[in-house]
Formats: sequence, C-alpha cells, structure tokens
Amino acid sequence: MISKFIDFKVFLISLAVGLLFVYLYQEPQSIIYTYPTPDNVDNLKFKDKANNCYKFGALEIICPSNKSNINNIPIQSGESNIIDNPVNFNN
Repeated sequence: MISKFIDFKVFLISLAVGLLFVYLYQEPQSIIYTYPTPDNVDNLKFKDKANNCYKFGALEIICPSNKSNINNIPIQSGESNIIDNPVNFNN
C-alpha cells in the first residue's frame, strides 16, 4: 500500500546522499577542558595516560595565617582524558 506513494530505491538513495552530506559538512569538534570545582567535583571521573581512573574530592579547610605557607600551583598544560560520561560516585 505504501509502495504506491514511495519508491524505496529512490528513498534509500536520497537517505544515503543526505547522510553523506550531513557527515561531510558537520562542524569540526572542539575539545573542552573541564577542571574540578566544588560544584562539579562529584560528577567528574578522570583517566590518566596509564589508564588509571581517579576522582577528586572537595574538602573545606581553614587557611593558614602565615601567607608564606600558602603555595600557588599553576594549571598544568597538556592533554587531559576526561571520560565522556561522568559518573556520580554518591549513588
């Protein structure tokens, strides 16, 4: 019944051409670096170059009164392998 209205050969060729067009003309993907913050620390799971999985934990502490005891650690450059589907460890 539906074959009266749709030619399946033309439909499949049109579908293949459309999918090829979408595949070839899509925007280039960009890498988004996500750093742990107190808001998202429970939602991120990281993997290093040795395939070790780890996560960070947030702990609120009292800052020392002597400013020389506070270290400033800059953000490291390089590739970070963040797993695409973060896991919430609180469940």
